[in-house]
Formats: sequence, C-alpha cells, structure tokens
Amino acid sequence: MVAWPPGTVELLEFTMRELRWPEVQSSLKMSAANHPDFRARDQARQALEVYAEDWPNGEIYRTYAE
Repeated sequence: MVAWPPGTVELLEFTMRELRWPEVQSSLKMSAANHPDFRARDQARQALEVYAEDWPNGEIYRTYAE
C-alpha cells in the first residue's frame, strides 16, 4: 500500500470543511489509526483537521469558497 494519490488531501479538505460528513470522519479516523503506510496515516490526520472548529490551515481555501 502507498500514500494517497496527489491532491487527495486537498480535495477532502475543501469538500469536508463544508459538508463534514460523519461517515468520512469515521473513515479518516480508521485510516489515521490503522493504515499500514505511515504516509497515509499522516494524510488522514491532516484531512481530519477540517472537522475542528478552529482549522489553522483553512485560510488557503477561503479564496475558493467565497
């Protein structure tokens, strides 16, 4: 198994910030805890940050959302 394809984290961040589907969050949590590739675990943790009230890396997406 390898890390996710390029752009996957960014796509999840952009869409899940607005949608925040609990099923996607659960899947990301499982991947962050159990994926055999450390890169995919790190990417899942990064994507999970969009579910936090204060998302420190979210300012980059404000341009696209407005």
